[in-house]
Amino acid sequence: MKNTCKDCAFFDKFPIQKREDNVIGACKANPPTPAADFAESKLAVWPTVLGSWWCGLWTAISEKESK
Repeated sequence: MKNTCKDCAFFDKFPIQKREDNVIGACKANPPTPAADFAESKLAVWPTVLGSWWCGLWTAISEKESK
């Protein structure tokens, strides 16, 4: 089994993809972090990740569903 973002329970694939060979999504393993312009926007975001990236907090999808 690969420990890539796209195979992780915390990966949230973006609905619109330009390429299906390497999907893009949000990593929701941790709470959102302040955006670059946080002082002005007061927004926080989840990190945007490529599905092929290695995941250090990888969790099997079946493990998340059983909790």
